[in-house]
Amino acid sequence: ENISAKWKRETPLYDRELLQARLSHLLKIRERGDAPEMVYALRTDMLRNLGNMSNKDLYQGRAEIPKPIQDYIQEVTLQLQYITHYDFPDFDVEDKLSFLRETRHAFGRTALVLSGGGSLGTFHVGVVKVLFEQNLLPRILSGSSVGALICAIVCTRSESEIEDLMEKFCYMDLTFFSNSSLPQILKHIISKGSLHDIGFLAYRLRALLGDYTFQEAYEKSGRVLNICVTAANTNEPPKLLNYLTAPNVVIWSAVAASSAFPVLFKPTNLLAKNRQGEFVNYLNIDKTHCTDRRWRDGSLEEDLPTQGISEMFNVNYFVVSQVNPHIVPWLALKRIFPPKLSYLIISEWKHRCQQLAEILPHWFPKHALLVFCQRWEGDVTVYMETSITSYIFMLMRAVMNPTSYSLKQAMREGSKNTWPRIAAIQANCAIEQTLDECLNKLKKRVDSNILKKRGRIPSWLNIDFSRENSMESLDQNLPSNSSQTDEERKGIEELRKSSRYGPDVM
Repeated sequence: ENISAKWKRETPLYDRELLQARLSHLLKIRERGDAPEMVYALRTDMLRNLGNMSNKDLYQGRAEIPKPIQDYIQEVTLQLQYITHYDFPDFDVEDKLSFLRETRHAFGRTALVLSGGGSLGTFHVGVVKVLFEQNLLPRILSGSSVGALICAIVCTRSESEIEDLMEKFCYMDLTFFSNSSLPQILKHIISKGSLHDIGFLAYRLRALLGDYTFQEAYEKSGRVLNICVTAANTNEPPKLLNYLTAPNVVIWSAVAASSAFPVLFKPTNLLAKNRQGEFVNYLNIDKTHCTDRRWRDGSLEEDLPTQGISEMFNVNYFVVSQVNPHIVPWLALKRIFPPKLSYLIISEWKHRCQQLAEILPHWFPKHALLVFCQRWEGDVTVYMETSITSYIFMLMRAVMNPTSYSLKQAMREGSKNTWPRIAAIQANCAIEQTLDECLNKLKKRVDSNILKKRGRIPSWLNIDFSRENSMESLDQNLPSNSSQTDEERKGIEELRKSSRYGPDVM
């Protein structure tokens, strides 16, 4: 296919002329070395979907980014790096930090969301492996059930540990179901009311993940872990757990609760660490106000908590890995029917399920309907392909412990289905990654020049609120004036007066 034919095919999908005009303007500014104009141009019109360049139809069946989009992205990243690394008059580090923070906020963030699906979730490992190897793994991850487990494994490890883990993952012992044979399963469901033992699952999760809390995992890895759970004995909405909403909750207990799908596992307690590092039931204020609150799989009501993540972390681009056995066949319709017809069929099914859920009496179990009323897809969706003949086998695999062979096979399938989406993810994440890298470099420069490590404002989690004047104790954690240089004292004073150097949510 020659270039003119390719342009003709792609032109209706994005505004090539707009991108070329923006690129031409940026090139002229850079040739003049006009930094203020460069900042103005970038700040004025840097959007993730400029000219509809994020259109997922544009990347169907291709392994590369269209050249006009690629040229524009490369020029933007080059100018961001230029602004970060070079000094300009009347544009100091403080101004650069403000520019990068505001631009990053306007551009938005990317999140990886992994669905539930029992043992089929080993598919997610292949997705994560490819994204990590291509340096495209987002800092914000969310999961339900087995998706929560994969996210927790990643978010409790450093970069070097993840790299080592990806090589050895297929040899790990992922035995989380207590019963491995049909007679054992039948005996357990008759005597206990569930297919498998939640205590065995919790024991295995703790051995794999350790006793990290959400806050501790964030401080170690720099990644934001989100796990969605649903209250089992109250009518409250699903709860999104992360280092902001539940910093002291122990991750393995959150993963266990998120895996407690009805019949598969019984609901369980959430555990948290108190100030002495002891395990206590989550949300129990004190010993006189103890409640037996139990939690279960968040995917019953919100498998992909995109709205909560968007509101809390400014995420506007979602990469979804979907393996739920009740959802995958519907996604497969898109390969069989034209897009509009498949959209009509799926929308009608969701609508009818929603109607039934609303008109049925409150005592009627509606979980089977609610799972179909949710959002299934993201901006980019990687899903497990299946056929009618293999679907029954897939359902059986979902509630059985994965073998080494099935783990390798699922990882291979996840990797294979991720590669066709890499171009779309790269086009959407390249500028975002550059903004993060530039901002981190500037913050490190500020920290090293003004605020020494011992002079950082501590997290509120580490402040001793038992002291009589807890707000005074925050100031006492800052370095004393006697050992500060003039530059340090000036920096600390500016910090107290302004929120510009306040701690980022991210």
